[in-house]
Amino acid sequence: MEKKIKVVHITTVHKRTDVRILHKECTSLAKSGYEVHLIVADSKGDETTEYGVNIHDIGTSTGRLQRIFSSSSKAFKKAMEVDATIYHLHDPELLPCGLKLKKKNKHVIFDSHEDIYANIGEKKYIPNYLKPIISFFLSLVQTYVLKRIDGVISVTPHICDKLSEINSNIEMITNYPIIHKQNIQDTNKTNSLVFAGGVMNQWKHEFVLDALSYCENKDIIYNICGPTYEDYMAELQIHKNWNKVNYYGMVTKAEVERIISESNIGMATLIYSKNVGGKIGSIGNTKLFEYMEAGIPLICTKFVLWKEIVDKYDCGICVEPTDAKEIAQAIDTLISNPERAKQMGLNGRKAVEEVFNWASQEKLLIAFYEKCIGKN
Repeated sequence: MEKKIKVVHITTVHKRTDVRILHKECTSLAKSGYEVHLIVADSKGDETTEYGVNIHDIGTSTGRLQRIFSSSSKAFKKAMEVDATIYHLHDPELLPCGLKLKKKNKHVIFDSHEDIYANIGEKKYIPNYLKPIISFFLSLVQTYVLKRIDGVISVTPHICDKLSEINSNIEMITNYPIIHKQNIQDTNKTNSLVFAGGVMNQWKHEFVLDALSYCENKDIIYNICGPTYEDYMAELQIHKNWNKVNYYGMVTKAEVERIISESNIGMATLIYSKNVGGKIGSIGNTKLFEYMEAGIPLICTKFVLWKEIVDKYDCGICVEPTDAKEIAQAIDTLISNPERAKQMGLNGRKAVEEVFNWASQEKLLIAFYEKCIGKN
């Protein structure tokens, strides 16, 4: 019997249950015959998933600096103990670890989940005067390391274009959903909008709430579920239309699916920022595809990439994320035309089943691994 190729994914930032890392990449590799290990830092102990992914816990850090230095050092030590052929890194602070692994003649891949430099600019905990210094230093480290490792993965075109100038062996593997077999059925929908995800300022929920004042139907409810950030949540809770919000908090995946299925419209009014390529947008963000998978129409930002999808597959309406009147008009259009809205939802579901699904990305991932270790 041919010995399995051993793979280690490493993150000191993300949860062990991270969908992209565990449920998509690690599980796909395990199902494809690799021996897969995942190193995390959460103090929840070691375990093995049902699909055979071996999770190794190096313990939590007490702060960002300790995570960057101490956890990275522990991750490298554990990585060498596992002694794999391929190491797949998911955090910028692990780049020096990747360089050390490469010097040990290991195959190393870096997975850039987001635009690192733009993300630094948006970190509120970093003083403004330090941001250019940190960005410059990180740029030097990233360029030096990425030139020397085997390959790079990212989630959307504008990041891949940037990183391809450093390492030509790059593959875009985006976050399309894992399709679950289900029948999209009529449910007892109320006149409601839904948002499922982190309740953060970048999603501009205040403009959705503003829009409710302009809607022809004054009985529309905004269903929100997901983790909150205290300062922003406090702002939302004093909004005059907060009484039209059902905030469910953190709920199970099954409960999220129920809430979405019972809502009329999925909301994804993300602001333009450098982290998502400005007005180009990012297809690494899963919100669009989650609503499409659920079979409901969506209202989303007029990003170039999102608008191309929405227009081509006729699955929703694009708006300016800070234009409450335009958002209200889109809501009214979908609420007052239920058959049209239903067809848009079905169109979105079909597009996800045929095009925007993880199965398509899984093939790219496996092929990229084979390329990096010289099997092709």
